[in-house]
Amino acid sequence: MESVVALRETEAAYQSYPPANERCYAVLLRQDDGQVLLSKNGDRFGIPIFEIPRQQRVSPNLLSLIHMRFGLIAICRFSLSIRDLDPDGYCVVLEVPDDAPAEGHVVWIDVHAIGWDSIEPDPARNVLWTALAKTTAFNAGQVAGRFVQSGWLTEVLAWAKASLAVRGGELTGKWSQYNMGPDFALLRLHAVERDIWFKAVGEPNLREFGITKCLAGLRLPHLPPLLATREDWHGWLMFDCGEGCLDERAQLQDWQCAAQALAELQIESIGQVGKILNSGALDRRARNLSGLVDPFLDSMGSLMEEQTALSPSALGREELGWLGKQIQGALNRLDSLGIPDTLDHLDLNPGNIALSGHECAFLDWAEACVGHPFFSFQYLLEHFRRAMKPDARLEAELIGAYAECWQPRAAAEAIKEALAVSPMLAAFAYAAGNDSWAERERGKSPEAARLLRSLTRRMYREALRWTEGGSRCQG
Repeated sequence: MESVVALRETEAAYQSYPPANERCYAVLLRQDDGQVLLSKNGDRFGIPIFEIPRQQRVSPNLLSLIHMRFGLIAICRFSLSIRDLDPDGYCVVLEVPDDAPAEGHVVWIDVHAIGWDSIEPDPARNVLWTALAKTTAFNAGQVAGRFVQSGWLTEVLAWAKASLAVRGGELTGKWSQYNMGPDFALLRLHAVERDIWFKAVGEPNLREFGITKCLAGLRLPHLPPLLATREDWHGWLMFDCGEGCLDERAQLQDWQCAAQALAELQIESIGQVGKILNSGALDRRARNLSGLVDPFLDSMGSLMEEQTALSPSALGREELGWLGKQIQGALNRLDSLGIPDTLDHLDLNPGNIALSGHECAFLDWAEACVGHPFFSFQYLLEHFRRAMKPDARLEAELIGAYAECWQPRAAAEAIKEALAVSPMLAAFAYAAGNDSWAERERGKSPEAARLLRSLTRRMYREALRWTEGGSRCQG
């Protein structure tokens, strides 16, 4: 299933991924924002511009291009939407931590000595003015943001160095950046023996900080080891725990390893669900989901009536009413099978599963919840189907690897029945568990509306399959 991020526009998503355009104006600053790097052509100056591949992370791409073109090591601070100035462009403000000379046809200019009439072509002058004004506001605290002010990287590196030294480790001084502020950061800090990651979160993912601390304190298996935390940043340091992620692998045994590790993690969490819920995890237990069925499908009825496209067909109110009966019946049945609620991961895509040999670790717990364990496996299975060519035998082996871990905890028939109903209920938990379906939210994103309609049609198809397989709720 699509990432949960697709259901809403978040600050984190915007900072990591630009709008659907590629032209990036790079405003590079140094010396406490006293100097800016400008391209030079005779007596005319401009902002360096780069082409960034669409739908890829801005930070690693941009930093690599800056190093190749100018020989500079930089860190991204924040991005700006400049659609009113350039509909096909966006701006990123960066910092160069040292005074290394720049290569190429560029020059460092004192910010207070900029000859504004010499800045071209349009709209570079207004872009630069906007970027510097926003930088000043961040530095003065007029606009909130932890990882946008001058010198924030130096403070992070000092904290990481001290924290790692306690464990006998040492940083190399090099880093890789994957996300940027104002309140979000994701850095890989290279170390002599084992790299560490710095991650910080803000709204709407603030709960990930509390969840991460809680899970580390519970000492559950298959999680990245935590090194240190900082309450004021809502940030933490964790050890790197893999040679790569599952999305870089195409072997059945790697997916089986992930399925077995997921089951082991969930089983170990059974007695800890209260603490996990108190840490900020979402409640996706059957009793909670049951109360969402009618309001969600009523909202989907309105959303289907708003559909203008003829294909795929919209579901009518009668069909949605039938679907509601199937979901309610399935939730009741699932609750009676005796399989306990556990820690779940609603964003269990292969990029969030780190691998190292025969070990794996699960990352990014912003979408952690407590619910039926088979929902998370269903999300993993969806990604497996996309990553591998359709093959019923391979799929059966993956399901078997997961189900085998549960056999000491549940009867074989209960496991089989839960697996049969999970496709429909996992889709419901995923869609209804996010408030983007509420009437006040629906009109904000046409993409979210299309996704919600698609997920509802998916539930309907899965309900048909389930009833054909012998449901007790065919009325």
